[in-house]
Amino acid sequence: MEYLSLKEQKIELIRTMLQPLLGQKIVGYAVAEVYDEDDESWDVWHELPLRLDTGAGKLSISWEKFDDLAIAADDETDEEFEAGTIRWRNDGIEPLDLSIGQTITGVSLATYPQSSFWNRLLISLDDGKVLDIYNGLDENGYMLYESGAVEGEIEEIAAL
Repeated sequence: MEYLSLKEQKIELIRTMLQPLLGQKIVGYAVAEVYDEDDESWDVWHELPLRLDTGAGKLSISWEKFDDLAIAADDETDEEFEAGTIRWRNDGIEPLDLSIGQTITGVSLATYPQSSFWNRLLISLDDGKVLDIYNGLDENGYMLYESGAVEGEIEEIAAL
C-alpha cells in the first residue's frame, strides 16, 4: 500500500477510492488480530489496515505516522499481510459493528480541533452518524459520532 502525506493527495485518493461507494451499504469489515505466544491469545492489531466491505467493493484503509493515509482495493493487500500469526476478524469493534447496514452518504477529510494534521477519514451514514477512521498514533482508530458532534476542520470531498 502506498501512504500519502499531502492533503491534496489524500483528497484525491479518497475521491478516487470512496466516491464510487456513495449510496452503498456497509455490509462488513475485518480487522487484523495477531497471536501473542506469551499469553496464548489473539489481540486486535490496529496497525494493519481496516478492510471495509460494501458488497460493491472492498477497501483496505490504513493510517501511519501522524497523518499518512493509504487506501487500496482489498485484493491488492491480501498477500502483503497474510502470515501464520495473523488472522482477520469481522466483529467486536463497536463503531464498526454499528455501521453495518448503513448507507454511505458522504466522505470527508478532517483534522482534530487545534491540529494541523489531516488525519481523520469521515464517512457519513444515512442514519445521521459519522464513522471516523482516524490516526490513533501510528495505528487505526474508530469512533462513531452524531453528524453535528464532529469537531475540527472538515474538507467535504463527496456527498449524495
